[in-house]
Amino acid sequence: MINLSLVKKIWVFGLLCSITLCVYGQRSKVTSGAMAVQDQDYEKAIQYLQEALAKPELLDQKDLAKAHAKLGQAYIGILASGKKELIMKYPNIMNDAYNAFENAKKYDTDKKFANDIKMGYAVLGPLFYQTAFELYKQKMYKPALNLIDNAIKIFEEQKNPNTYGVYLLEGYCYAGANDSSKAAISLDKAIKLHNASPPKEADPAIPSAYALLGRLFAAANDFENMNRIFTEGKNKYPDNDEIRKNEILIYATNPALYDKALAKFEQDIQKNPNDELLKMAYAQLLESKDIQKAIKIYESILEKNPNNKDVLFNLGALYNNLGKEKYDKANRSSDNNEYKKLIEESKADFRKALVYIEKSFQISFNANNDEKRTMLKALVQICTLLEENEKLKTYKAELDSLK
Repeated sequence: MINLSLVKKIWVFGLLCSITLCVYGQRSKVTSGAMAVQDQDYEKAIQYLQEALAKPELLDQKDLAKAHAKLGQAYIGILASGKKELIMKYPNIMNDAYNAFENAKKYDTDKKFANDIKMGYAVLGPLFYQTAFELYKQKMYKPALNLIDNAIKIFEEQKNPNTYGVYLLEGYCYAGANDSSKAAISLDKAIKLHNASPPKEADPAIPSAYALLGRLFAAANDFENMNRIFTEGKNKYPDNDEIRKNEILIYATNPALYDKALAKFEQDIQKNPNDELLKMAYAQLLESKDIQKAIKIYESILEKNPNNKDVLFNLGALYNNLGKEKYDKANRSSDNNEYKKLIEESKADFRKALVYIEKSFQISFNANNDEKRTMLKALVQICTLLEENEKLKTYKAELDSLK
């Protein structure tokens, strides 16, 4: 007669032995993987460790921590080898390494592998950043942003003083991807982190960040924050032209800021009477409101810098417009005396326009063809009205040569 009790005991014993062997087998794979990492046989290490982690229920918490930590080290070993063919076998190798260390941190409650995890992050953080930067240069913004997310987590956890640089790159990537709101958030964060603990050597990227952030706020019609950023940027970098030029350009070209721009430029010119760019922007704004005042400002710039080609052209264009208004008015007049008077006045304005635009054209050595065409068309028109036939012939020939 079969002893059922004995059979049951034997079955239970066999089952326990089987489980023990399975557990031992999984743990031995962790050990083999760790040894392979030590021997720098990283592919074999990954194979052993992935097999061990395929059945996590057979590993205790310490073994799980060890397996993930060593897996992360194996991935970093492959990255450090610089062997492209080997690295290509693992298309998500950086993220895989990061996830391995994150899992190791989760299971490593007694901090046995804390140093390994820290060293792994120390390698991965800059690697994420550098790879993202290369992708940014290739205008591959979305893949770059995927890497930046992990870089930020690592840099912040390690309290890396260069964390602001990662946020800076994130801001530029979002700007490149036309996500202005996220770009503004990242750039604002970058600037605040930088200013909270500025590096010993000035970072030339920060003034550019102020300029871009100001433009982003202006594009969103957030003029309060725009003004805050430009003011802060100019105070911190008083000799930086990029911030100042961007602010002037926005005030000069945004119709919503027209009245504020007039008041601001007038006030700023009183403080900086020799600022050519500021005076030019102010004069351009005045062209539609007070043309005579605009002319006086342009002329004051030429008194100190007679070869400012942009001012020369703008001034010539204004006199050309004045001349054309008087010329058109003369042709509408039925009074012969008024007609003659207006024609003479228009010719006087055209002559002034010719002098200024000719000089601007003569000193515009680096002008592109579009700029040259604009100037030549103006010269052809003026010479036609003034019956300057020889000059007209010359300028027409130059214009035709650009077609």
